[in-house]
Amino acid sequence: MTAKEAGSFHILGTVRLKYHRDWQCYVLSRLAVKSAYKGIGIGTNLMKDGEKKLSKMGEIKIRLTVAQSHPYLVKMYEKKGYEIVEERFLPDLPYDKFVMEKSL
Repeated sequence: MTAKEAGSFHILGTVRLKYHRDWQCYVLSRLAVKSAYKGIGIGTNLMKDGEKKLSKMGEIKIRLTVAQSHPYLVKMYEKKGYEIVEERFLPDLPYDKFVMEKSL
């Protein structure tokens, strides 16, 4: 999904919703907003639109992963209704992840 500037083809933000067979739900990933447009709700709207679309499809939950050490993303997702449901330890990477889930 993308957010475009009104009246143009300029993409301001994106998010990907991909089905994860092991978790039997969609995963929200690759949420990104151009720096100049951060803080005005584009990312939030992309998330809400994706969640609404999945809910209309009959999905009951959505998941995402986030680096445990990120300075603000865990709190931001918690404010949007996501809860930590799992920790993933990644020995080959310099960080570990939380798996977060939201009921739709």
